[in-house]
Amino acid sequence: MKKLIILLTLSLSMVSYAQEIHFPDLSPQAFVKQEIGNTNFELSYSRPAVRGRKIFGELVPYGEVWRTGAAWCSTLSFDQEVSIEGVDIPAGTYSILSIPRPTDWVIILNKDTTLYGAYKYNKELDVARFQVAAKKIPEVQESLSMKIDFVPNHALMTISWEFTEVSFLIKTSTHQEMESYIADKLLTRIETDDENYIQAAEYLLLNNYDLDQSFQLLEYALEIRDSENVRGSRAAVLQQMGRKGDAEKEIQTAIALVKASDSMSESDKKVSIEYWESRLTELN
Repeated sequence: MKKLIILLTLSLSMVSYAQEIHFPDLSPQAFVKQEIGNTNFELSYSRPAVRGRKIFGELVPYGEVWRTGAAWCSTLSFDQEVSIEGVDIPAGTYSILSIPRPTDWVIILNKDTTLYGAYKYNKELDVARFQVAAKKIPEVQESLSMKIDFVPNHALMTISWEFTEVSFLIKTSTHQEMESYIADKLLTRIETDDENYIQAAEYLLLNNYDLDQSFQLLEYALEIRDSENVRGSRAAVLQQMGRKGDAEKEIQTAIALVKASDSMSESDKKVSIEYWESRLTELN
């Protein structure tokens, strides 16, 4: 009886310990969230490791549909319609599958996000299929990596593992949305908040779009309210236009506005004036 009690105690202890410990997954799950332009992206995928194996052409056969990961399917979500290789794809969540080949891959986005592996993959549920070049990378990527890089207004998705990497551009509707807003609300003077004119002008400037229109929007902002912000933005646009002297005048006006301000503390004035003076130094 005493032996039975000891055995039961040991068994219960082992069960309790097993419930507390988390055994590491050979292909741990990874999550990526990224805001790009007007679109929020989410990526979920597992990260199998090379572990001394030959991956492409052996573990992952060429010419066959692959889950692009391990265990459950990898998924990509976006909350606005996007375009990939000329194909418009509605907002939603899609599984990412692929057909690796020596010099290129076929990337597949599929509506079925419940797939375990590619065993029950149904081509009829594809929303997009496109071909991308596969390039060799000099150093081994031990664990499968998927990342979403920011390219102005668009997303560049890259998949790399072992000595292979593929990338493709995901286009958002950010610029079209901004163009519509500028045309409908700002150029028509419907908007009354000067900050919206300033932000739109800076968007055009920073993305190297229409400098003349950017300056026009700042003219409208100036009519609503004269401030150091609008003067600073005007200086940036004028500098980009090559009008250095006019840019200097705008910064000097910004400094004068700060000095005359009744709403700023002396310490805030000092910080702001130092900033604008550094801008003047950069121009010279």
